[in-house]
Amino acid sequence: MFFHFAISRRVREASHLLVLLAAGWLLLVQVLFPQVVVAQSCGDDGQRACCVGETNFGPCRPGNVEIPQPNSGRCGGFNPFGIQSSGVCVAQTPCGGEGQRACCVGEANFGACQGGLAQVPQPNSGQCSNSLPGIQSSGVCVAQTPCGGEGQRPCNILERLPSCDAELVERPLGVTCVHPPCGRQGEQACTIAERIPSCDGSLVESGGVCLAALPCTLPDAAVIAAPPPDLPRSGIRKEPFTMVVLGDSVSWGQGLTGLNKYSGWVAKAIESAVGVQVKIVMAAHSGAQISASLPSNVPDEKQLATPGEVPNRFPTIEGQVDLAAEQIPPGIPVDLVLVGGCINGVGVERIISPFVSAEEVVEATRAACNIPVMELLQKIGSRFPNARIVLTGYYPIISNSSNLTDVGAFLATAGVVVGSVGSAVGSATLGVPILDPVTGAVLGTGFTEVARRLAAMNAQAFYVVATSSLAQAARSANKSIDGRVSFACPQFGPDNAYAGPDTWLWLIPDGGTRNDQVYDSRNQICEDDKLLVTAGGRPDSLTFNLHRIKCKSASSGHPNLLGAEVFGRAILHEIEGYIPYWRAQFTPEIMGPAEPDTDRLGEDYNHVLLGQQGWDLCQATCAKDQQCQSWTYAPAGWSGPEAHCWLKNGMPLPSNKMSLVSGVKRFSEAGLEIDIDRPGLDYVNIALPSSDPRLCEAACIRDRTCGAWTYAPAHRFGPQALCWLKNPVPASFQADGLISGVKPSRR
Repeated sequence: MFFHFAISRRVREASHLLVLLAAGWLLLVQVLFPQVVVAQSCGDDGQRACCVGETNFGPCRPGNVEIPQPNSGRCGGFNPFGIQSSGVCVAQTPCGGEGQRACCVGEANFGACQGGLAQVPQPNSGQCSNSLPGIQSSGVCVAQTPCGGEGQRPCNILERLPSCDAELVERPLGVTCVHPPCGRQGEQACTIAERIPSCDGSLVESGGVCLAALPCTLPDAAVIAAPPPDLPRSGIRKEPFTMVVLGDSVSWGQGLTGLNKYSGWVAKAIESAVGVQVKIVMAAHSGAQISASLPSNVPDEKQLATPGEVPNRFPTIEGQVDLAAEQIPPGIPVDLVLVGGCINGVGVERIISPFVSAEEVVEATRAACNIPVMELLQKIGSRFPNARIVLTGYYPIISNSSNLTDVGAFLATAGVVVGSVGSAVGSATLGVPILDPVTGAVLGTGFTEVARRLAAMNAQAFYVVATSSLAQAARSANKSIDGRVSFACPQFGPDNAYAGPDTWLWLIPDGGTRNDQVYDSRNQICEDDKLLVTAGGRPDSLTFNLHRIKCKSASSGHPNLLGAEVFGRAILHEIEGYIPYWRAQFTPEIMGPAEPDTDRLGEDYNHVLLGQQGWDLCQATCAKDQQCQSWTYAPAGWSGPEAHCWLKNGMPLPSNKMSLVSGVKRFSEAGLEIDIDRPGLDYVNIALPSSDPRLCEAACIRDRTCGAWTYAPAHRFGPQALCWLKNPVPASFQADGLISGVKPSRR
């Protein structure tokens, strides 16, 4: 059996060897005696591409180009292994004409398409004649028709971006530009998936609805503060009028000199209207946050204080409350507090970045501008128990009206590192051209527009949400501090944003015409490394120089002279009702001279018997009574054994009456135009309960429409004192006995 197995194995080995010898013999025969194989024709239209060495003209004859196609035909000549061609030849197609493929880069001197034609994207629309096999044109040329408007085709990427006009979207994609079912007045705001921006034109989003109003005018921005107390007896205050300013760079007045800051503007208005000098205690500074954790090696945040123009989160706004109180002598009440500050809790870089979602901005704004601000207001109210508190709002930093070039520079200066983002948006924002790899067309401009729209949407989201959140914080705080907080919302429109056509914000300083008012001094301060380290910079870090650049350009994006006035008027609107109260506190009223042999008949509210006293006691009694506006005295024996004194809550016209003595109380002329009429432009006429011009002034202040007023005492034009409210402000003329005035916010 073993023998049989060995024989079988040897037979199998021999058969394998015979197969190998036969195969080798056949190969040797083919090499020594090759067959002549008739190769398929090559090089012409529709034929295979010629193989290397097969012709002297290359793979295809002139006028044809090779299109890749594996195994398209056996190569001719010596080809024992049957190697095949890798492509076919097709007639070179013309390019650039209507219906033809778009010419590739360098293929024609007129670009992708001839004049009057536009390229429509269509991948693999024809082999480029001047490129490697397989590189084809990316579009075809069609007659140019209007694009981008409602009902028109979307513009292609080489015509313009965005593909549809503002407020329109592609529906279906690539077919027609239409208005989505959102974004119009009263409609739901569009989502990011539907389009950017969320609302048409100048409409603003509030509560997910598009409204034709600025956030300041919407119901959720309203704060009803408590009215001022009853008018005090005149001239009781001897201390100065004290105003405390707390907050961030906007409250500080970045880039502005003292009286040009909005706090200075308000102080000047109060001085003019009340007739008292205002002492400003400025604790606000650039970069301040409401609260922050101190470094472990710093026991007191005062040690981290830097000049107000240097961005620095310390002292915090909570800390500023205590620092301001330390600067006020004991016993001196604070009359007014201006405070603002939650933007640094959100982060300007986040607000204006096109790479941050609007949802993230909204969430961060709500977190920073509601509860923390309410708690801050409660602390202010507790520390300054007699002060009126005005919380200030913000504005849209960037809008779709902002200049594209300036916005790109502003983003870079603010620390939005757009250049590091590997996208068309990131590159275009810094002005880096983006080229179509085939046609060479520049695509960058369209993407810059997209970046601006995204940044503007985020800025608008911050403006709207910050406005409603701050107002809510004020309303909540009022429940625990006697309603002393009001909310001043500056009404900025899209054109007033950064680099808008009517901007109310400083631009990046350029060392020349764009410089703010304190650029030179701030520039010098920002060269001080020690100050920058105190403000949080690290000299050993790569970002230290960026910290210095941001310090030098810190005014950009902050209210300029026009913007500061808008803030000032918004604040003044909130405190106008207090002006008569403050005037009565600080400015003593002067009794006019006695009028012998004169009676002022009528408007009596009190009758006092004076015994045998003279008229001077009647005059003094009127002076001490806030209600009294004039008086008449009758000596003893004129009507009974005792002298009489009639106190009057108006100013009846004088008449001759022997033995009687009368007089009037003169009003402070602060804010009042004595013997002045402003005729015309009346929209309402009010009969006053007494002859008191302050009642007319107060009526104008309470009425949002009113710009000016004129008062006439009783018996001048009828039995009662009269008040005319006017809008707009008419011209003034001399008129004895009349008193006029202009609302402080309209002066």
